[in-house]
Parts: sequence; structure tokens; C-alpha cells
Amino acid sequence: MSFGILLAVIVVTRIGWRFMPGHRVKPAGTGPIDRAATAVHYLLYGLLALEAVLGFVLRWSGGEAMSFFGLQIPSPMAEVSKATNDFIGDLHNWNGWAIIVLAAGHAGAALYHHYVVKDDVLRRMLPQGRTAA
Repeated sequence: MSFGILLAVIVVTRIGWRFMPGHRVKPAGTGPIDRAATAVHYLLYGLLALEAVLGFVLRWSGGEAMSFFGLQIPSPMAEVSKATNDFIGDLHNWNGWAIIVLAAGHAGAALYHHYVVKDDVLRRMLPQGRTAA
């Protein structure tokens, strides 16, 4: 649970960092593939944020406190029925799998670009390969 909370903090920090001026990578192009890549990035950010929210809600909707390396964070919400709590758990699980599948496809697309298309997609991901937008 502590690592889930840390991940939530990292995701929020990463999203904030990504949208700060000077930290955005200039798009490689303007075609439909570039728009799809941007959509996948936004979808991944959204799913990661949703996973963090679902994790908190899952724990708190069961009437349990969150534990962050021993520090107890009490639930600010009322306990819900077991069926509702189980449904939230299912959403958390399915959202996690969606992240895994989308991230694997994203990695596969990057490798495809590198080895088949032979463009600079992977190099652009490195700090020294970036050109700010």
C-alpha cells in the first residue's frame, strides 16, 4: 500500500512535470499516427491517475485506513456495501490490466519505430535527444 501511495505521488508529479513549459517534447509530425501517439499518452496518464484514485477509494470505501510506511491515514468516507466495495476492486483490477496492455502496446510501437521504421522515436525519449516544444 505504501508503494501504491508513492506511485500516486510520482504519477501526479510526472503529469505536472510533463505539462510545464520546457518539458514537453516537440511532436515528431502532424499525421494521424502522431495524433494517435498523443492520445495514447493522455490515455496512459488518465488510466494511471484513475488507478491511484481507485486504490484510495477501494481501501477507504471498505472502512479501512491507508497505511503509508506505518502512518495511518483514516478514511474520509463512509463504508459502502460489500458488493459496491467488490465492484470498486474489480474496476481497480481491470484498470490495472488496461494499463499493462496499453503500456505493452506502447513499448511495442516504440520498438517497431526503432527497428522497422528506423526513425528517431527512441532517441527522442532520452534527455539529450529532446527538443522542447
